[in-house]
Amino acid sequence: PRWNGQLDFNEIKFTPTVLGTPFILNNQKIVFAYPQIKLNNFTINDFANHAIKIDGNVTAKSPAIYNFNLDINADDFIVMNAKRAINSTFYGFASIDADMTIKGSSEAPKLERTVKVNGKSDVTIVLPETNYQKDEGLTVVKFIDADTFDIYDPPKPFTEKKRETASFAKYLNYNFNIDVSKNALFTIIIDPSTGDEIQVQGGALLNAGVDPGGNLALAGIYELEDGHYNFSYQFLSRRFDLQKGSTIQFSGAPMDARIDITASYTIETSSKELLGSEITSSNTSMYNLLNQKVPFQIIMNLTGVLSRPEIKFSLNLPDGTDRVNAELKTTIDNKLNQLNNDEAAMNKQVFSLLLFG
Repeated sequence: PRWNGQLDFNEIKFTPTVLGTPFILNNQKIVFAYPQIKLNNFTINDFANHAIKIDGNVTAKSPAIYNFNLDINADDFIVMNAKRAINSTFYGFASIDADMTIKGSSEAPKLERTVKVNGKSDVTIVLPETNYQKDEGLTVVKFIDADTFDIYDPPKPFTEKKRETASFAKYLNYNFNIDVSKNALFTIIIDPSTGDEIQVQGGALLNAGVDPGGNLALAGIYELEDGHYNFSYQFLSRRFDLQKGSTIQFSGAPMDARIDITASYTIETSSKELLGSEITSSNTSMYNLLNQKVPFQIIMNLTGVLSRPEIKFSLNLPDGTDRVNAELKTTIDNKLNQLNNDEAAMNKQVFSLLLFG
């Protein structure tokens, strides 16, 4: 097919449902002059009248393949302002600065320069729930003929399907980066059914690319400076504060990033539950100290994949416990060292503190 003509946009306003923010076109045009489609400073405005400008052309190489030669520039352009809704996979507010080019072809687009996620951004991402019960239910009860025992293949326990890992490196363009402001806020709801979520804030300069399916691939380290992890277990819910120095390392699909996050929750309670079996009433001075309020710091270490974190706990006495009796403090430290070598006992003690402390 060949084309020739012009498409004019006069006072056009549209709002993509998933982004929740209106985009405005005033007196803009796209020129069709085969084999090119020309955009001369084609401007889209957001509701705050911030603009994103696209300048250049797209050239037809064949009916299915197009070459790109585009410059894109934006300053504080609002790309999302969506409220939470049923089945939302992401929502919140996001604005960007852009200074980028798109070259190459529709088969292998080449992105260069930088897009910056601005500090006013506050985005929530909701991960899909994994329904293991449905798969496990298939092997709960099975009726068979007794004569077939010899040929009966017993049910295999359910295991999660192995995730295929793309060879993402070939899709990265080392001249295109996503710059994340230290003030930008991201919340990831890991388990919508329990409310487990992680909120992070920090700086990152991530190399980015797009695979043939249009999926984003990232590489780089997101260094966290602030945030929290909302930990929920049945009716128990506690907020752990992230410690500076935690990281999220990207090397492919964003939700397959590897995490190394430390978070803490401090609670003041007596050490009687912890040391009750260690100190008897015959040691009067120490036994009386068991009722003294002591600050315990519960440390949560999150490792593994961002979408399926592995959680381990430890306990320590935080800084600033000088007012705690020195002998009691030494006894507590010795007990905590024992617990740190027994994961089951440690988890029991942690949940006891979270529940009753």
